[in-house]
Amino acid sequence: IIARYTTENGLAGNSVNVIHESPDGSMWFGTRSGISKFKDGEFTNYNSENGLSNEYVRDIFEDADGTFWFGTYGGGLNRFKDGKFISITTKNGLFDDIVSRILIDGEDNFWMLGNRGIYSVNRKMLNDFADGKIKQVYCGAYTTADGMLTSEGNGGYQGAGLRTRDGKLW
Repeated sequence: IIARYTTENGLAGNSVNVIHESPDGSMWFGTRSGISKFKDGEFTNYNSENGLSNEYVRDIFEDADGTFWFGTYGGGLNRFKDGKFISITTKNGLFDDIVSRILIDGEDNFWMLGNRGIYSVNRKMLNDFADGKIKQVYCGAYTTADGMLTSEGNGGYQGAGLRTRDGKLW
């Protein structure tokens, strides 16, 4: 069966950048116009009116507890937990407001790809910020000054980067 979903059927936007399947079987779509969750044949959409910092969503990562992290193109990183969005941006210490890829290493650090380079921050620090326990996050970053040929890493039309079975980040 082939089905076509568009804004006419309830999808947030017709330009889909990333698709994620959740353990509960729901499908999540990051578009240029927000996020769509597809469950039981219906869409639920999230955008700036719901608290998303930027509607151009580039990546989706889901924690084991069902917490979602959305990388945006200009609005930083958004945590979605218990129905509420918290954004983390350069104003809060994030290295770049462009998050085109989110990977997790074996030490529970988020590695993100933006247009200023590759940067990392500990997941506990991100959660502590989102929970209001701390006022700033601190990132390690790699740029052209560290040997990268270019600092831009938006990935184009696919996620640039992955974690292999042996734990290496590419």
